[in-house]
Amino acid sequence: MKRTTNRRSQQGIAARIPRQACARIEEAAAWRGVSVSSFVAEAAAKEAEQVIEKERLLQLSRQDAELVASLLDNPPNPNAAMRKAVQAHQRSIRG
Repeated sequence: MKRTTNRRSQQGIAARIPRQACARIEEAAAWRGVSVSSFVAEAAAKEAEQVIEKERLLQLSRQDAELVASLLDNPPNPNAAMRKAVQAHQRSIRG
């Protein structure tokens, strides 16, 4: 499949890479049948997505933990559904 790219949507990134790592990258790119540039760009983009996803999940987890702690410290008044659930539970444990 031939890929078309819009040069205006691309941006260059320069990096100094140790020789050994460079040789491994070149070999891996050859195995994939892509240019070193394409290989590095794809690998970096995948890693970036993983980092961003992990950080966003951690951020949400912190927010959720704060919300749970807040609700435990200041629980809301029970609504009708909660009162009904408590009554059903009490009936079930009495037998």
